[in-house]
Amino acid sequence: MGVFDIGSGVAEVVKGLFGLIDDAHTSDEEKAEQRLRVMEMAASGDLAQMKINENEAASENMFVSGWRPAVGWICVTALAWQFIALPIVLTFAGLFGFDTSLIKDAELDALMPILMGMLGMGALRTYEKVTGVARKK
Repeated sequence: MGVFDIGSGVAEVVKGLFGLIDDAHTSDEEKAEQRLRVMEMAASGDLAQMKINENEAASENMFVSGWRPAVGWICVTALAWQFIALPIVLTFAGLFGFDTSLIKDAELDALMPILMGMLGMGALRTYEKVTGVARKK
């Protein structure tokens, strides 16, 4: 199955989610409400994106499956600079009389939406590993 052949994959995801809904909810009203939400997600393309993400993670090609970890490491590096290294550098630069005006902080305004989006996808990564589609090292 290619990345763009997602029709049957979405149906599989919907069926799987329906099974989870049936297991998690006892009343017919709750089940119907949650099933409606799943169908709305499928209609809006969210489930199709989940299937694309699953196929990307299963790829052996580093440029297909490795972009998400690469972006994650960039976010970690920027956060480490901002909250660990930068305060230390500024402290020592100030102590020794260096000009600190050239030392820049990470642009968290641009970084945080990316990081928050990735953290929201954390459950999908766990799902990929549990179902065995995560790329093997």
